[in-house]
Amino acid sequence: MRFFLKEFQQIEAIRALYQTGSPTSKQLAGYIAPNYVSIFQEKMKDTANRADFMNMRFYQMLTLENGEHAYLTQKNQQFSLVILIKNNQVSQIYGDNWSDDPKDKLTMEGMLPHIISDGKYTEIY
Repeated sequence: MRFFLKEFQQIEAIRALYQTGSPTSKQLAGYIAPNYVSIFQEKMKDTANRADFMNMRFYQMLTLENGEHAYLTQKNQQFSLVILIKNNQVSQIYGDNWSDDPKDKLTMEGMLPHIISDGKYTEIY
């Protein structure tokens, strides 16, 4: 469970950067996977995405076969995002407003039932 604290701190550090303005790629580099930084920055320009990220709370976690941790988040008692973290860096975020790619939406929809019901998750309150 120690990894959860570290990963939660990474998310909190990203939030802190966005509370003070619009962080640069260099500032985000330690928290977000290099190939995802520009995508993340672009998505955070959207007010709905930014609100989802800034106001969500971790609900459940699943360790995936590739070593990533998938965090299901909630906002206002509703599931909102699936955040993938690998090597203590955000590697992907899935959510209604985060991607228009049908493949991404299918990936998220495919993850949700497993995170919620397969018993491999850790509940986080």
